[in-house]
Amino acid sequence: MTSGRSFFSKDKLSRWFSSFNGKTIFLVDRILQLIDIKVLASIVILSVLTLGISYFWVQQTPQNIIFTPEQISYLTMPDTRVQATFYSFLCIAVFGFFLTAGLFTPNAFRKPNNTHWVFSSKIPSWFRPWLGVVFWAAVLIVYEPKTRDFLLALVTAYLMAEVIKGRFKTRSIAIAALILIFLICILPFGVQQEIEDGRLWTMDIHWSAVLGTGLYTKTAASMEFDAFAGYGVLLNDMIAGFRIVPFFETLGGTMSLLKLINVFFCALIIGIICQRLNGKTNQILWAAIILVLFVFSGMMSGVADTYHTPNLLPVRFLMVPVTVLLAYYLARSGWLASAAISGAVSPLFLFYNFETGIYCILALGFALFIQSARQGFLSLMVSGIVFAFCLVISSSLFIAILFEGSLVSTSAELLQIMREKIQSGSSGFAGLSAYLLAPFVIVMIHILILFSRYLISIKDKDPLSSIEFQNVVIVGLIIAIGPYVMNRFHILNMWVPFLLYTLLVLPKLSLGHKTDRIVWSFILIVLIIPFIFGNPVRRVISEDFVSAVSERIDGHLRPCLDGINASPELCSYTLEKAEELKNLETENPGLRWISGLALNMVRLAGTQPALTQKAPFFFGHREETRNILITSLRQLQAPFIAFDNAAPKNIAGLPTYVEQFQQNIVQDAGYEIIENTRYWIIARKLDKS
Repeated sequence: MTSGRSFFSKDKLSRWFSSFNGKTIFLVDRILQLIDIKVLASIVILSVLTLGISYFWVQQTPQNIIFTPEQISYLTMPDTRVQATFYSFLCIAVFGFFLTAGLFTPNAFRKPNNTHWVFSSKIPSWFRPWLGVVFWAAVLIVYEPKTRDFLLALVTAYLMAEVIKGRFKTRSIAIAALILIFLICILPFGVQQEIEDGRLWTMDIHWSAVLGTGLYTKTAASMEFDAFAGYGVLLNDMIAGFRIVPFFETLGGTMSLLKLINVFFCALIIGIICQRLNGKTNQILWAAIILVLFVFSGMMSGVADTYHTPNLLPVRFLMVPVTVLLAYYLARSGWLASAAISGAVSPLFLFYNFETGIYCILALGFALFIQSARQGFLSLMVSGIVFAFCLVISSSLFIAILFEGSLVSTSAELLQIMREKIQSGSSGFAGLSAYLLAPFVIVMIHILILFSRYLISIKDKDPLSSIEFQNVVIVGLIIAIGPYVMNRFHILNMWVPFLLYTLLVLPKLSLGHKTDRIVWSFILIVLIIPFIFGNPVRRVISEDFVSAVSERIDGHLRPCLDGINASPELCSYTLEKAEELKNLETENPGLRWISGLALNMVRLAGTQPALTQKAPFFFGHREETRNILITSLRQLQAPFIAFDNAAPKNIAGLPTYVEQFQQNIVQDAGYEIIENTRYWIIARKLDKS
């Protein structure tokens, strides 16, 4: 009897293993059949060539951005010029090569039909039973740090496969989507945000840099130029405009505003999903909404854990989904109207946030180039002229409304700021060195292939449909965002391109044969998106989240930081620091101050800092900008200047590098240290006589 049971178990296990291996082999075959061999081979060759050229180029080119020692000590600041230059050179090479191919030899890159290609038939028969084991072992090795997410991804992929097979009722999926929207978008408005011990400086410097002009009282017309050089004039004007409403006036209210913007961003994303899956089954539509909101909730929802760093929040990237939504309708307007509308709205993108504005303009420009070139050379020329004309007229109107001064002088200063920002963003900026991240490599290979295919098809006469035009814009956006990612190669910086890629691939889950849809679902859900940002499940069971909930229940936190919750210890530190600042200003007439906690000091002490650049450590990361701070201090002519006394491991998380940076610029501006208090260091202006 025991022997019979053992035989039955072994036979069942053998059949399960055989079925599992067969499905894996089929999956590998289908993935390889999707590869565009000719284009991929050309891109690989161009990559090798441009990598070598980039390396020698950087070696022969002196670094034109010199960083301050304090920034180097804090951030380590590796030289990322090779990876940034490589990406730029590669995009130029791919564009030039495949544009030439599209104009003169498009047939040489005729799309292959790989459906007959069976990779598994080329391997020895003895190895075939182990192919599945090798494939999954390789996947697990590559994604080992995210094993928990990997298991969750497998469950998600299984559920999506069941949706594709029609195993769930539409009503059930819709209810699940609405519950998810409520949990991650609506419910968080009832929970007050908190700042953890040791994170106040991180929050203050990011808020000052990103939202600073909108949160501080404007004291000069030049603040608009500071906002443009920072994170955007219209972005900060929006923050300042909402602060008129009493509910949003405090820092806690601003936190609620950021949540509201996140909800609006999610609504835009849902709108894009509806556009891209228009006419498809409602089951896939609701399932796609669940998938996108679930995976990216950690970055763009009310439960996002990046409220301390709004440069990663949707408030900065708001124009990206607006561009994708707009693209859907531009194709219906015709190539001439598309050029005019794109030119007219481009300044809106630039003045909201320069970096994302550039991405949007480049993406729209690429789509317009493909669209109008298909109509002929004359159409291409006319389209470019119309775009440029509308851009100039619209820009002039925006400048006249937003800035004081003559149009010529204002435009010249804005162009100079643009040049400096582009140079800073493409010259190796304080990033992390490139590392092999499999999902990023897969995404960029696919995007470069699509980019190349659009160029090869430039002589096709068929007009682009709404979805096709939108596809070109999404591909252009991902290509355009590449330099930002390569300069700061961090996982969190990839959330926008991966979100765009997910939106790009979604129609694959609803078109074609059921098996192909499941394969694409697996590629997207298991091999790409879950390993980038984690997931809400991990956040809910994390120690920090459980501790935060416990502290709220116990009433341990209180909204002492202008409406933002903090522990009693952090409250005492910050309030005492602000009170001491007020006393110092009374005792030392004419005293001015600079601080890494500038935003909190302004809100709690009620006085403005000495520098218009409210995040001086962030702003002065280069010798050039550091000198601007020193010049500002010299022109101030204040008899006394107070700056942070950053005790090691203080509860606000204020690094000693910040104190050293402040001391150095104060001394270089002509001051000497005369006194140390508990929270501040006092410097007196030297008498030159």
